[in-house]
Amino acid sequence: MEKIICDLREPLPFKENTFDLATSFFVFEHLQQIDTIFNEVQRILAPGGRRIIGHFLQRHEFLRRTKEENFKIEFYNHRLSEIEELAKDHFGEVDVFPVMESDDAIGYIILLEKK
Repeated sequence: MEKIICDLREPLPFKENTFDLATSFFVFEHLQQIDTIFNEVQRILAPGGRRIIGHFLQRHEFLRRTKEENFKIEFYNHRLSEIEELAKDHFGEVDVFPVMESDDAIGYIILLEKK
């Protein structure tokens, strides 16, 4: 298995119609513009390929320590309705399943399929 690190603000370094599955968990909340990643995943998924998105509601601000410095990890609050709209534009049908903790939704699993 090869590890490939990508800047999600740029085109992904893969050919069109390459993958049967693309997943992302805890990603959208760190991207200011999520339409770019929808375009790219649509491009690299093969027909019939599936996309699984885990979108969770962040409750805390994250800090990361590097050596002696702290820096804030950027956070953008994308609403489920915004994600669903982009998903419908790119994939058509969208299935959304809430992830529950007690009686509260703490996130969503979103399933898509490229036609």
